[in-house]
Amino acid sequence: MPISSRASACGPQASSRIRPGEDIVFLPSGKRSTVKTIEALSGPRPDEAYAGQATGLTLDTQVYTKPGELMVRADQPAPLVADRLRANVFWMATAPLVRGRRYVLRMGAARVPVELESVLSVLDSQELQSVTGAAQVERHDVAEVVFRSTRPVAFDAAETLEPTSRFVVVAGFDTAGCGIALEALPEAAASADGERRFSVGDVTEEQRAARYGHAGKAVVFVGESAEDAHAVAAALERRIFDLGVHSYCLGATDLGEDKDVLGREAQIVRLGEIAWALTDAGIVLVAALGDMDRFDLDRLRTLAAPHEVFVIGRGDGGDLGADLDLPASLATEDAAAAALRALTAAGVLPEPAA
Repeated sequence: MPISSRASACGPQASSRIRPGEDIVFLPSGKRSTVKTIEALSGPRPDEAYAGQATGLTLDTQVYTKPGELMVRADQPAPLVADRLRANVFWMATAPLVRGRRYVLRMGAARVPVELESVLSVLDSQELQSVTGAAQVERHDVAEVVFRSTRPVAFDAAETLEPTSRFVVVAGFDTAGCGIALEALPEAAASADGERRFSVGDVTEEQRAARYGHAGKAVVFVGESAEDAHAVAAALERRIFDLGVHSYCLGATDLGEDKDVLGREAQIVRLGEIAWALTDAGIVLVAALGDMDRFDLDRLRTLAAPHEVFVIGRGDGGDLGADLDLPASLATEDAAAAALRALTAAGVLPEPAA
């Protein structure tokens, strides 16, 4: 796995040196391991890797990380991890940087959806004056802004380590701006997305549960293979339906394409809205989303709240905090049977009638 020290995986090493036997931490996930060997394209294995190299490492333990994580030595100061950051940005696009539009922040190998939260000040390139109270950032302006991302990102402040503070902002398919991160900001209050609700009638959740004999729940399968996760989800939904439970099965392909990070974010938001509506209607939703991490699942739980989401991990998906883990070696029907037993034992599903 070609990864790096104090840089985005996969990407060039940004600072310091790394040697076999040293403990490392991946951020923002917080996963740990120890460097086993350092790999080179040709020739003998080097004794160390240093800043500026694109190198490969093997680790003592298997670690599941997504592209864009920073790998740092455990004995070094940790980088910043936040979903809100104050930054200086130079805007190059014809269309201004505005609130309410979703952009992609590219920082190292990380790709995260972001929105402009506020414009703190703007340096007019013609007048060379700093202006506060601006609502947007125009072309060729330099501004100090606050970005809010949909998931945490690891970075360094520019005054600490400039290479891992740099970023570009992508709008559509074009590079629209570039800049440096200045500091991490505290987490803001829950966004409106997490509070979105449908207009409901007079029938209560308790009345539906009394009529149906069960409450609504959301069960989400997570695995490296979306097809495998959906196969187990479909088999489980058939068993749930045969018990007389009102159920519905949903796959990732039903939620739109996830060709980029914005598409993936749209999938999660759509599933969160559907999960809220169906569980509120007293239906047991069984969904499969394939490859996700704990930040995606936290976002999904926020969107579905106050309804609970029961997460089932399929295969080696890393540390997801799943409610149930099913090995990939388990056949589809056996996995569905195991999931049914676990859901019944956890009180998600009613006990089958004698």
